[in-house]
Amino acid sequence: AGAVKDDVFLQYESRGLRSLATSMPLSDHLFVAGNRLPAEKVRRLQALLQQLHQSPGGSQILNTLTRGVTALLPVQDSDYDSLRAVLTRMKDLGVSY
Repeated sequence: AGAVKDDVFLQYESRGLRSLATSMPLSDHLFVAGNRLPAEKVRRLQALLQQLHQSPGGSQILNTLTRGVTALLPVQDSDYDSLRAVLTRMKDLGVSY
């Protein structure tokens, strides 16, 4: 048994890969900036990335990240609560990661 992303599962399902369980959706594709980057530049980059879906060719760029991505949104710490819950449950079950 193991864990794979939906895309990987769909790629190998026809070869016999079976799903035993599915986790709740987990956030991915996080963009971060180093603390040496000026705050104004970070704010400008955030704005540009969040507006990308509205620009010509923006949908194509977003689809290179993951098929079906329609926009980028600001991240909140709470976006990772479901991942923390999965990791806590794994630890409770004695799974090392």
